[in-house]
Amino acid sequence: MAATWRWFVQDYSGLKPTYGKVALPALSGVAKMCLDKWPEDRYLAGLWEWSLITDLAWTPLSPLSNTDLRRRPNAFRAPSWSWASIRQQVMFINVADDVDRICARVLRATTVLTGTDPTGEAASGSIVLAAPV
Repeated sequence: MAATWRWFVQDYSGLKPTYGKVALPALSGVAKMCLDKWPEDRYLAGLWEWSLITDLAWTPLSPLSNTDLRRRPNAFRAPSWSWASIRQQVMFINVADDVDRICARVLRATTVLTGTDPTGEAASGSIVLAAPV
Protein backbone atom coordinates (compact mmCIF):
# COMPACT_ATOMS: atom_id res chain seq x y z
CA MET A 1 0.00 0.00 0.00
CA ALA A 2 2.92 2.37 0.70
CA ALA A 3 4.06 2.05 -2.92
CA THR A 4 0.55 3.00 -4.10
CA TRP A 5 0.61 6.11 -1.88
CA ARG A 6 4.00 7.16 -3.27
CA TRP A 7 2.77 6.65 -6.85
CA PHE A 8 -0.30 8.79 -6.07
CA VAL A 9 1.82 11.56 -4.52
CA GLN A 10 4.15 11.59 -7.54
CA ASP A 11 1.19 12.24 -9.82
CA TYR A 12 -0.57 14.66 -7.47
CA SER A 13 2.55 16.78 -6.86
CA GLY A 14 2.73 17.47 -10.59
CA LEU A 15 -0.64 19.24 -10.56
CA LYS A 16 0.85 22.38 -8.94
CA PRO A 17 -2.13 23.85 -7.07
CA THR A 18 -2.37 27.64 -7.27
CA TYR A 19 -2.53 28.13 -3.49
CA GLY A 20 0.53 26.61 -1.84
CA LYS A 21 -0.94 25.50 1.47
CA VAL A 22 -3.59 23.27 -0.10
CA ALA A 23 -1.30 20.34 -0.86
CA LEU A 24 -2.04 18.43 2.34
CA PRO A 25 -5.70 19.42 2.86
CA ALA A 26 -6.45 18.53 -0.77
CA LEU A 27 -5.18 14.98 -0.13
CA SER A 28 -7.04 14.67 3.15
CA GLY A 29 -9.85 12.50 1.76
CA VAL A 30 -7.44 10.03 0.17
CA ALA A 31 -5.29 9.99 3.33
CA LYS A 32 -8.40 9.22 5.43
CA MET A 33 -9.19 6.27 3.16
CA CYS A 34 -5.65 5.01 3.73
CA LEU A 35 -6.07 5.45 7.50
CA ASP A 36 -9.21 3.31 7.27
CA LYS A 37 -7.06 0.55 5.74
CA TRP A 38 -4.06 1.20 8.05
CA PRO A 39 -5.65 2.26 11.37
CA GLU A 40 -2.43 1.53 13.26
CA ASP A 41 -0.39 3.91 11.08
CA ARG A 42 0.09 7.65 11.55
CA TYR A 43 -0.05 10.31 8.82
CA LEU A 44 2.82 12.80 9.04
CA ALA A 45 2.49 15.75 6.64
CA GLY A 46 2.02 13.60 3.53
CA LEU A 47 4.16 10.67 4.67
CA TRP A 48 3.34 7.56 6.71
CA GLU A 49 5.07 6.62 9.95
CA TRP A 50 5.19 2.90 9.11
CA SER A 51 7.15 3.57 5.89
CA LEU A 52 8.77 6.85 6.92
CA ILE A 53 12.38 5.90 6.18
CA THR A 54 11.56 4.91 2.59
CA ASP A 55 9.04 7.77 2.20
CA LEU A 56 11.81 10.25 2.98
CA ALA A 57 13.59 9.16 -0.22
CA TRP A 58 11.91 11.75 -2.44
CA THR A 59 13.47 14.27 -4.79
CA PRO A 60 12.15 16.96 -7.15
CA LEU A 61 11.46 15.47 -10.58
CA SER A 62 13.24 18.37 -12.27
CA PRO A 63 16.53 19.50 -10.73
CA LEU A 64 16.24 22.69 -8.72
CA SER A 65 18.52 25.56 -9.63
CA ASN A 66 20.89 26.94 -6.99
CA THR A 67 18.54 29.90 -6.56
CA ASP A 68 15.60 27.56 -5.90
CA LEU A 69 17.63 25.65 -3.33
CA ARG A 70 18.44 28.81 -1.36
CA ARG A 71 15.00 30.41 -1.53
CA ARG A 72 12.49 29.38 1.11
CA PRO A 73 8.79 29.47 0.24
CA ASN A 74 7.03 32.73 1.09
CA ALA A 75 4.68 30.90 3.43
CA PHE A 76 5.12 27.67 5.37
CA ARG A 77 3.75 24.74 3.36
CA ALA A 78 4.91 21.67 5.27
CA PRO A 79 7.96 20.48 7.21
CA SER A 80 11.10 20.50 5.04
CA TRP A 81 11.29 16.70 5.12
CA SER A 82 7.87 16.41 3.44
CA TRP A 83 7.41 16.41 -0.32
CA ALA A 84 4.61 18.94 0.31
CA SER A 85 7.21 21.54 1.39
CA ILE A 86 8.02 22.35 -2.24
CA ARG A 87 5.81 23.37 -5.10
CA GLN A 88 7.21 21.00 -7.65
CA GLN A 89 6.54 17.49 -8.87
CA VAL A 90 8.45 14.91 -6.88
CA MET A 91 9.51 11.34 -7.44
CA PHE A 92 10.34 8.70 -4.88
CA ILE A 93 13.63 6.89 -5.19
CA ASN A 94 13.06 3.15 -5.20
CA VAL A 95 14.95 1.84 -2.19
CA ALA A 96 13.08 -1.47 -2.03
CA ASP A 97 16.15 -3.38 -3.25
CA ASP A 98 18.30 -1.70 -0.59
CA VAL A 99 15.89 -2.00 2.33
CA ASP A 100 18.22 -4.47 4.08
CA ARG A 101 21.01 -1.91 3.92
CA ILE A 102 19.01 0.98 5.42
CA CYS A 103 20.62 1.62 8.79
CA ALA A 104 18.54 4.57 9.97
CA ARG A 105 15.61 4.18 12.30
CA VAL A 106 12.98 6.64 13.45
CA LEU A 107 13.25 7.60 17.11
CA ARG A 108 10.49 10.19 17.05
CA ALA A 109 8.27 11.77 14.42
CA THR A 110 5.70 14.46 15.12
CA THR A 111 3.57 16.97 13.32
CA VAL A 112 1.65 19.86 14.82
CA LEU A 113 -1.59 20.40 12.95
CA THR A 114 -3.40 23.68 12.37
CA GLY A 115 -6.72 22.02 13.22
CA THR A 116 -8.16 18.75 14.47
CA ASP A 117 -7.99 16.81 11.20
CA PRO A 118 -5.06 14.33 11.46
CA THR A 119 -4.73 14.45 7.67
CA GLY A 120 -5.02 18.22 7.32
CA GLU A 121 -2.64 21.16 7.16
CA ALA A 122 0.53 20.93 9.23
CA ALA A 123 1.83 23.91 11.22
CA SER A 124 5.18 22.26 11.94
CA GLY A 125 6.85 18.90 12.29
CA SER A 126 10.02 17.15 13.36
CA ILE A 127 11.74 13.84 12.89
CA VAL A 128 14.55 12.40 14.98
CA LEU A 129 16.52 9.59 13.34
CA ALA A 130 19.31 7.37 14.60
CA ALA A 131 21.95 6.04 12.23
CA PRO A 132 25.58 5.02 12.38
CA VAL A 133 28.17 7.51 11.19
